[in-house]
Amino acid sequence: MNIRTLPTALATSLTMLLAAPSALASDPVEAEGPVMIEYVKPTEFTDIKDDPFRTRTEKNTHLIQLRQFLHKEASEYLQKGQKLKISFTDIDLAGDYEPARGPQMNDIRIIRELYPPRLKFDYALMDRSGNIIKEDKVELRDMAFMMRTSIHRSDPLYHEKYMLDKWLRETFEKE
Repeated sequence: MNIRTLPTALATSLTMLLAAPSALASDPVEAEGPVMIEYVKPTEFTDIKDDPFRTRTEKNTHLIQLRQFLHKEASEYLQKGQKLKISFTDIDLAGDYEPARGPQMNDIRIIRELYPPRLKFDYALMDRSGNIIKEDKVELRDMAFMMRTSIHRSDPLYHEKYMLDKWLRETFEKE
């Protein structure tokens, strides 16, 4: 790379870096791949806020992270040719925003036993022909979520991911 192409290369790199977060934020539902995640009316979910003041769900980092987590983890349980569709109908994250905490702390999620995580979803496991092998409505709730210790507790979705991982282990056999 010479001095004349350096500004162009820097501009291209900067453009790619700036475009990457917006591509992640839009996070379209993936139609291909073995795991499909759908959020049914996410604006009506009990509590999925990643920011107490944000109302738009398409840029919600929690929804994006849950989708990415499930794409990775659930695909390990599927046999070749199988597809899994998960349709979330409600999410209530562990903890809550407590506005009475004052202007400096009203954007901090407070985790207490009072606010257990809860997930509601439907799922369908299909074979390569699209025939349903297994389907069910699921409601997960972890009332003992505060008793668990882990090095991953700094993950804001640790409790929800733990419940989903446990559900995957109990529902499907690992390939």
